[in-house]
Amino acid sequence: MYATYVRPDGRYKIVIYRRPVLFGMMPGQAGDAPGVVKLFDQSGKELAETNVEMVQNVERVEWLPRHVRIKLVAEWDLPN
Repeated sequence: MYATYVRPDGRYKIVIYRRPVLFGMMPGQAGDAPGVVKLFDQSGKELAETNVEMVQNVERVEWLPRHVRIKLVAEWDLPN
């Protein structure tokens, strides 16, 4: 796991996972790895996912009442 962002009310969370890299990485390059971004509800059910070329591209998660937006990565509707 690379990072987690939890909505302030705790109902949803975004988890960013790094994908394993076959070749060695230099220190400080962990954010250069490809990965996957997943949206979960509070029970742990996966609601959505998308691939990212570099996990460091997930810089800001914006929680809206009915949506979650990750700049330049994804925008998902949240269940009612």
